[in-house]
Amino acid sequence: MRTPGGRQFRLSPLAKEILEKLDGSTSLETISRKLQARNINIDADGLQHFLEQEYGSLGVFENYDAGSSPAVPARKSPIPIFLHWGLIPSRFSIRIGNAVNWLFNRFVVIAVMLAAAGAHYWVYRIQLPALRDDETEVNLIAVILLALISVLVHEFGHSSAVTRYGGSPGPIGFGLYALMPAFYADVSEIWRFPRRQRMVVDSAGVYFQQVVFCIYAGVGYITGISEFVVAGTVLDTMVLWNLNPLFQFDGYWFLVDYLGLPELHKLVWAQFKRWFVRSKEAPALPLLSRRKYLIFLGYAIGSIGFIALLLRIEYRYAFYPSVHFLAGLPKLFQSLVGAFKAREFLRLSGQLVRVLLIAIAPLSIITSLAIYASRAYHYFLQRGRTGTPY
Repeated sequence: MRTPGGRQFRLSPLAKEILEKLDGSTSLETISRKLQARNINIDADGLQHFLEQEYGSLGVFENYDAGSSPAVPARKSPIPIFLHWGLIPSRFSIRIGNAVNWLFNRFVVIAVMLAAAGAHYWVYRIQLPALRDDETEVNLIAVILLALISVLVHEFGHSSAVTRYGGSPGPIGFGLYALMPAFYADVSEIWRFPRRQRMVVDSAGVYFQQVVFCIYAGVGYITGISEFVVAGTVLDTMVLWNLNPLFQFDGYWFLVDYLGLPELHKLVWAQFKRWFVRSKEAPALPLLSRRKYLIFLGYAIGSIGFIALLLRIEYRYAFYPSVHFLAGLPKLFQSLVGAFKAREFLRLSGQLVRVLLIAIAPLSIITSLAIYASRAYHYFLQRGRTGTPY
């Protein structure tokens, strides 16, 4: 269901049926009588309370004053997790999607995968060892720009897949996720799609990046420019990170759509509460096939292991390197001054990029920890106010 403000919600068949009957001419008494005839015990007052509590503040009803509703407004995080700015409007994304629709042809996909396999073999088995032996100088700024282009193409992949199935993708933009720069594409319309089509949209970004990898490898092979080869390896690193299902990236959403569990993270923690805390309030896991249940179980165990690993990484790469970074600041400053006096602006730009990359990792991790701590504080504060057991 789409609201006039563009928000979309997934409804049960019964909820959709009830909301469709609210056409302005059908009274709540009439709707409640029809529900009671189907052995759904609810009167008009109970139906009104349910509708106001569940949907009143979501912008579903026209001319509805959300201030009169007893529903609890959505709690906002006191720390902005994702700051974003639109760059490419929706109409341009639709044009690009229509122009590259042929890339989703089955035979084209097979050809791209075969070409990507060959390009990876050439890059990692032939070209990279040669670059190491020759000790070739690489322009770091050029590599970063090429990597950013691949990320932008990644987002066009998602929006193009939405266009492929008759949808209208939203804008593509740039943002900061816990201080880490990132592009994004608004593909919220995919919740109207069947599960398999959503899985195609989830994986389309990585697929488009493989097309870019083939192009970079081809340009590197023809011209001998090493930056294209190195950018391909950076691209692969980003792809592997994106496929990680433990964060809410493409791999996570692909797994969500494959399992048919929209709130996978919440279900994992709910199952841990049911298994170890014996909490009866935690929602039960929906009925899954044996294969899907084993995948869910592996994901749940992997989530705990990954959190332990992340805590170790945060100590190793946030606290410890930050101390060394501060200690090495005088030497780095002298290097920057020397590059400026010698008018070596390319080396100066490279040094500034290194400073940015070294500083942003610990800052983003510290910000993430502050966000999680703030969420936990407000969670326990809300539980304490309402008297809800933990």
